[in-house]
Amino acid sequence: MLSQEYCRFLNLPDTFFDKEKLMDELKADLITYNNVAGRHWRNWGYQNTPFNQQAIDWAESLGCVMANAEVFYTKPGGILPWHVDMNPPGPISKINFVWGSTDHVMEFGDIKNPDIPKYSMATSVNSHYISYETSEIKNITPFVLDKPALLNVGRPHRVINNSNTGRWCLCLILFKNNKRIMWDDALTLFNEYVLD
Repeated sequence: MLSQEYCRFLNLPDTFFDKEKLMDELKADLITYNNVAGRHWRNWGYQNTPFNQQAIDWAESLGCVMANAEVFYTKPGGILPWHVDMNPPGPISKINFVWGSTDHVMEFGDIKNPDIPKYSMATSVNSHYISYETSEIKNITPFVLDKPALLNVGRPHRVINNSNTGRWCLCLILFKNNKRIMWDDALTLFNEYVLD
């Protein structure tokens, strides 16, 4: 069983968005993005996401709104480095939908020395994160996202794509009461959808 501190799989349909349409929309940049290990590719704004009405209705049934969506792409053989989302980091949640790669792993871990100051960086779409070297991480827990997953992205994590195909990841960021949903609150909120 996965660590409850990092990730929980969710029983959600894979029809919340059109994968082919999304990949077709983004494919013009694929050659550029295949020249680096992986990229934070696109960031949609508030209530303007690639998710469909089925997903919007599901979020609203839980008292949530779609605050944002992000796409990450990891090229064949690529690695997205260790990082935590946001600055300052906190136990925030995302729901990830992953496809494309047949051999990939997402790893979570703990910071060996959290007292060492770290500085925020911005992605190409101006979201902020803090990066770490592998030597700064301990207690690494690997797993494969083969179904929708609720993630604690305030914990250090990275992606390794061992496949000969690209790995796509669409992240859903929900707000409740005009705020990001924290990890413990997300476990309660999505409890009926969590797979044991």
